[in-house]
Amino acid sequence: MKPTVICVVFLLVSIATADQVKVKASCTTKPCQNCDDAKLLDNGCYSCVCNQNVLDDMHLTDGQWNHVQGWIKGHTVDERAAGALVNRWPKSDDGKVKIMMYFTYETADLPQHVQSIIRGINIINARTCLRIVETTDSSDFILFDLDQGCYSSIGRIPGGQLVSIGRGCGFVGTVEHEIYHALGFFHEQSRPDRNDYVKIKWNNIRQDRKDNFFKQPADAIDSFGSEYDKKSVMHYGGYDFTKNGGPTIIDKATGEAIITQAESVSAADLYQLNQMYQCGDDMGVPFTTHCYHRQDYGTGYRGNISTTESGFPCQRWDATTPNVNQFSPDVYTAGGLEENYCRNPDGFDKPWCYVDSDVIVWEYCDIPECSNDTLFEIFPTDPVVSFRLYWSAWSDWSTCYPSCNNGQQHRTRACVVSNSTLCEGDWLEVRNCTEENCDGKWDRWQPWSSCSEPCGEGKKYRVRQCRNGQCKGRVIAEKSCNVQDCPLYPGGDCADPDDVNSYRGNILVAKNGHNCKPWSETNFAGSPLVEANFCRNPNNRTKSWPWCYSARNDKRRWCDVPLCPKKPFWKKFTKWSACTRPCGEGTKYRTRTCKHGEVTQGKCTGSVKREMSCNEQSCDPVNRTLTLPQPTDGIGCVNLSSISSYRGQAFKTLDGITCQYWDAQTPNSHNYNTVENIENLGLVENYCRVLSEDDVYPKCLAVAETIALAICDIPLCKPEVEEVPPIGCRTPGELYFGGMNTTRSGYACQRWDVNYPHLHQTFKPHDADMRERGIGPHNYCRDPVFDGPWCYTTDPHKRFEYCDVPLC
Repeated sequence: MKPTVICVVFLLVSIATADQVKVKASCTTKPCQNCDDAKLLDNGCYSCVCNQNVLDDMHLTDGQWNHVQGWIKGHTVDERAAGALVNRWPKSDDGKVKIMMYFTYETADLPQHVQSIIRGINIINARTCLRIVETTDSSDFILFDLDQGCYSSIGRIPGGQLVSIGRGCGFVGTVEHEIYHALGFFHEQSRPDRNDYVKIKWNNIRQDRKDNFFKQPADAIDSFGSEYDKKSVMHYGGYDFTKNGGPTIIDKATGEAIITQAESVSAADLYQLNQMYQCGDDMGVPFTTHCYHRQDYGTGYRGNISTTESGFPCQRWDATTPNVNQFSPDVYTAGGLEENYCRNPDGFDKPWCYVDSDVIVWEYCDIPECSNDTLFEIFPTDPVVSFRLYWSAWSDWSTCYPSCNNGQQHRTRACVVSNSTLCEGDWLEVRNCTEENCDGKWDRWQPWSSCSEPCGEGKKYRVRQCRNGQCKGRVIAEKSCNVQDCPLYPGGDCADPDDVNSYRGNILVAKNGHNCKPWSETNFAGSPLVEANFCRNPNNRTKSWPWCYSARNDKRRWCDVPLCPKKPFWKKFTKWSACTRPCGEGTKYRTRTCKHGEVTQGKCTGSVKREMSCNEQSCDPVNRTLTLPQPTDGIGCVNLSSISSYRGQAFKTLDGITCQYWDAQTPNSHNYNTVENIENLGLVENYCRVLSEDDVYPKCLAVAETIALAICDIPLCKPEVEEVPPIGCRTPGELYFGGMNTTRSGYACQRWDVNYPHLHQTFKPHDADMRERGIGPHNYCRDPVFDGPWCYTTDPHKRFEYCDVPLC
């Protein structure tokens, strides 16, 4: 089912490497008393949580369960009180609440889960006196596991407790939610005074989930004087667990479905946590006004900068135009959302804002990182906008080939998370293994591979195969390439706006991030206008710009070369944007850019944006058209009528795990790398392929200790001629197949068959059952679990939202 606690997507942060994942080595192996099905963890310790004592994502101890059930049935257990119901984590002598944590190996295999867990931990550590750390001075610990769903026990469980961040739960807000349970918090709507603020719509709630909406007894809850918090990360949403698309929780103040948030902790959440553990003013990272701390991702930045890295002015946080904005200051109370100042309310990489322009939706702000002398040691620190890449273990040495004369063996390793050019060192090692004489016939050498390094000394490789017996010579050949000095200041120079052809700088990366291909390997080899693989304009076209060929796919790509400072002037207005609504009255915009100056500093006078109304027709058009985004270059798409024909370059699973190279035997040993399979199945590099007639979608071997074959993240090929269905209407309890493709707040829907900007695994069209429910290579709202039409959004700050499809 769709997750009910939801926050941000696929971020670029550091991850814990395999050798950094620690599992507690020693603990009692005596099963918990009065608990027949206590879970034995994979480190040999028992988690004293009885599986039958479950309320939604809360796993209760026997005492907590008896107390709650006794209150529900009309009587309480006299000896139980608030202090006895929840075990709190003890303070150390230094006043910190230190909590030891580990990952199970299953969790460590999923990069996005590790990223979200680390990020959730850092944000809590930054705003409180808690330190969830790697330490060995505590007998109690939290073990993050990849179990079914998202859940935790309430409060400290002596001897170790399990917090499950299952598939579909790997988001910062979800992690914070479950950690709050482990620290001693129930759901906010469980407060005994909740009926003063909200109304539960019991008739709209799924029968198997009604227990989740019970109140807790008064002596089980201590809110430390804090008012009821509708914006708590611990509060259910207005439509959670609906059985018919109707609201399940009504806000009595408005009479409408309650508006909550699940992206990050609220101000009241932090207040109660600091009160519970008597933190006082002890915070891990202070608030700042002139820089941001990378350890809290700039969530504590409270300065007044209001322009982005590209110079765009920020949109006000209380405005919903020109870009749909869910981050109302009234909803995200811990974010410091004032005016249009740069902030980070959802724990992205650093402070950002929505842009007051239609050119882009949002962008990071140009705020410096605080210097090292103000940083605090908080586990685990990670760099901004970069992965901590690491090599997997070397594969076993291949069979000696040829087995006579100068035979060779090779072994490989994979750069986890990204491609091998981003890890230092070689992905391939070769050694001699025999010197016996032999005869045979070699095939032609295959083409040389791309150079392993974009600048500096690198290597390229080529291979050949022996036919009809044994051959003399080597299977693999290598040679040096790109022997050149890397630029001292990459991208440090600029182009003359009056003569861009004169650019002779050292930028060697295209705008899309691809490394540039050496000009010596192109048709411009020998031209005096090119050098190494630096961006140039060898065509000498007057209306062109420095460019290069991509080293990945040989396609021509523009380079992001800045202009040298000149007198500021306005560029022409852009084309009009698409209408903000597919039907009904909307607005469209166009913008212009101030070159060589900044609008906010008065160097260009006039307005950046112009707008006009559009789409004044009714919301049931007949001949609407829809433009869908094309699949990423190189990845291609899968044709369901001929799945085995896929020969694209996808190398990630639905979980975002990098695929193992087919000629490697670690971490997964296999027998796919035969000559026949290489030729017939197209087993090249680590690209996803269909391996048997039973496969429903291309697969690969994941670079993971606990996962072998896994389905790959590849979009479906869309029909050449697509009929766009009318919006239509919906009937509760029935599937919706209409053409609505925006949410009730106006967000554009994400395609179901892609993982950008939101990674998801369950609702994919490679599953025949999902296709029957209308999930396909499109971005129409769908109702796959009969709780009302919804979709993932194209805004990375808003994971999903229901669609406002009228009832029939």
